[in-house]
Amino acid sequence: MIRPTKYMDPSVCVLSVAAHVLKTLMHEGAVTVDRIAETVESNLGPAGRHNIPGALALLYLLGRVQYAEEADMIVQCLVDGAANEVA
Repeated sequence: MIRPTKYMDPSVCVLSVAAHVLKTLMHEGAVTVDRIAETVESNLGPAGRHNIPGALALLYLLGRVQYAEEADMIVQCLVDGAANEVA
C-alpha cells in the first residue's frame, strides 16, 4: 500500500519497488514481469515481490510504463508519454 502504517517496511513498500522497476527498465528497456520479479526479489528479498502489482499499477497510472501486448513486456514511457519501441 502507498499509505504507510507502523508495521510497513519502507524498503519493500510500493514506492521502493516502483523505483526498482524503473531502474530495471532504464537499464534493460523492455522487460517481462517475470524479469521484474527476479530483479525485485534479488534486490529487496521475497517480501518485495508482493508489492510488484501495486508498483506496476502506480507507474502505469503515472504514465511511466505501458504494457506491450504483442511482446508481452513492460515498456518504459518517454517523458512525453510515448512508449519505447519493442521489436
